Amino acid sequence: MVFTNGLGELRARGRLRWTPAAGCWTAEPGEIIDALTRDGFREFKHELARRTPPAPALGGVWQGLDGRTGSVASALWVEHPGGIDIRMFLAIDGEPVTGGPAPEGR
Repeated sequence: MVFTNGLGELRARGRLRWTPAAGCWTAEPGEIIDALTRDGFREFKHELARRTPPAPALGGVWQGLDGRTGSVASALWVEHPGGIDIRMFLAIDGEPVTGGPAPEGR
């Protein structure tokens, strides 16, 4: 599992929570994107999924490239029915970022 400093900070503050039963994270996409950007990833893809414009987004995808290392960060999110939780799936260089003991940052 690869973790960035920004994701580690969010997790330490309780803003990024692992949901074992669902195998995903619960978080706000904007906070994840901001954390990855602070860690050096520059956006090259950001798409939102909507039923029909101007309806609220049902989910989305974001990818960023770290020009220093060539690493790619990916975030995919889906709004849970009822809008209670936003389920996030994260990967760095294709390796899923999953829960478990709090890792050290990159």
